[in-house]
Amino acid sequence: MGHGGNILKAAREKGIDPFHIHDFSANISPLGFPEGLRQVLNDTVRKLSIYPDPEYHELRKAMATYSVTDKERIIPGNGAAQIIHDAIRFINPGKTMLPVPTFSEYEAALRTTNSQITYFYNNPEQAFSLNETQLLHSMDESFDLLVLCNPNNPTGALLSREAIFRILNHCHKIGCQVMIDEAFMDFVEREEHYSMVPFIAEWKNLIIVRAFTKVFAIPGIRLGYGVYGSLEKAKIHADQMIPWSINTYAEAMKDFINTREAKDYLEEVREIIAYERKRLYQEIKQMENYHVFPSAVNFLLIQIKKTDKMTVKGLWNQLMEDGILIRDCSNFKGMPDDFFRIAVKNKEENQRFIDSLKKAHETILCDKRC
Repeated sequence: MGHGGNILKAAREKGIDPFHIHDFSANISPLGFPEGLRQVLNDTVRKLSIYPDPEYHELRKAMATYSVTDKERIIPGNGAAQIIHDAIRFINPGKTMLPVPTFSEYEAALRTTNSQITYFYNNPEQAFSLNETQLLHSMDESFDLLVLCNPNNPTGALLSREAIFRILNHCHKIGCQVMIDEAFMDFVEREEHYSMVPFIAEWKNLIIVRAFTKVFAIPGIRLGYGVYGSLEKAKIHADQMIPWSINTYAEAMKDFINTREAKDYLEEVREIIAYERKRLYQEIKQMENYHVFPSAVNFLLIQIKKTDKMTVKGLWNQLMEDGILIRDCSNFKGMPDDFFRIAVKNKEENQRFIDSLKKAHETILCDKRC
């Protein structure tokens, strides 16, 4: 299974220092982790000889404040991936609806439960946007679970709250649970108009997955959490999860996420992403050999227009000559093999990518002609 951010593997393959690679394959904050968080982590060293609180009372309290929900609904995890795997294992769905292309970890988790997966294929000609009407017509009482990624990875498509209400209502009627992965919601402009967390108490069939890993640029720490509509299911999850699955450094995020610095940091991240995403989109849109898809978040999906002169693998290799790592999307189910994804980074790195993309294209064409 492939994921973005495997910079060490790419460095080994190319025989270069991983710190010389500009990683456009991982969708994390372009600002790096906040300076104030550094001090929090430094202060945490003295706690390494103490076991974390196995029930994470203070961490859950801080997460509830951050998300404006009840502490009892919060289940922390070692990244969003743990929440996804644990929740699916506890639900143990006999039959699952999975719109694709989407994050591969859902399918991996479903495979461990032997769930029967029905794939709902989104159309690239409609920018991979979810056809809500067709989806609901495809779902009857035989389904136990629907998994949605909103905003979706790798397409960047964002569902409206009104559409999700309709989906939840239908799923409630047919007795189907819904898991919505909002791992990228923190990057969305006007997030408060899209996240379903404020309405979680109204939907006992809903589980929302969130993460701090990407927005605070801490993939080396890993911290995610689930928010349950059902207090009973949240307690079952809490009682059955692996003890001490969150380390002391991740637990220390409780002392940072609700600070003024954290709020200012998030605001700055959203402003940079909004501006740079638009600039990157316009630059790539002007290139005749690429089609770039609209996105609501901190990454862009790009298609190489049909040609016998260029492949994603060839482009990957050529960009790596400049130390730029992109995400080959060919292993996403439902995604043709001529797509790749890039993160939106800071102005200097984004310009480096644009310059390298233009150079790579010319180099590949020259190699084909010569």
